[in-house]
Amino acid sequence: LQAFEALADIDTVVFDKTGTLTQDRVVLREVRVAPGWTVEAALQAAWPMSRASLHPVSRALAVAAQGQGAVAEPAGFDDVRDVPGGGLVLTGPEGAVWRLGSARHCGLDEAQLLADGLSVADTPCAYLSGPEGWVATFVMDEGVRADAAEAISALKASGVRIRLLSGDRLAAAQRVARQLGIEDVVA
Repeated sequence: LQAFEALADIDTVVFDKTGTLTQDRVVLREVRVAPGWTVEAALQAAWPMSRASLHPVSRALAVAAQGQGAVAEPAGFDDVRDVPGGGLVLTGPEGAVWRLGSARHCGLDEAQLLADGLSVADTPCAYLSGPEGWVATFVMDEGVRADAAEAISALKASGVRIRLLSGDRLAAAQRVARQLGIEDVVA
């Protein structure tokens, strides 16, 4: 009974971001590809690596590749190596090296990718590089939960202050906060 009485005195609600206000998984929102490449071909090239990893971005890419029908098994590829904090590496026929992960891991200049319109600022992206360099940028999205905006709106209407607290990067937390009308963000 005391807990219910204390609820009447709540003036602030603090939400976590991932899995609370957003979906508990990332999804592929957009694919930007190098000239001569198609989205399907980029997903096909990423497939051997993405299917071998449990990382949320890899899982999203594997699902997207399956949805595009880009899941044929390539011949002549060696095992996928996981580079902690970077991404995945796959050695192909004749020693061709393919990388999937962060810009740095793929040997790419993220600032230059942004300047060239090949990446998106303040949005989670994974990159694919091959023997010729940059192949694709996979723009990811956490996706705000369908009921989150309604819950935030109802709490604000009742006079409750809303805060977003996240262990994620500030830019990622602010992106979700903007979508939901939350001004107070700690990341």
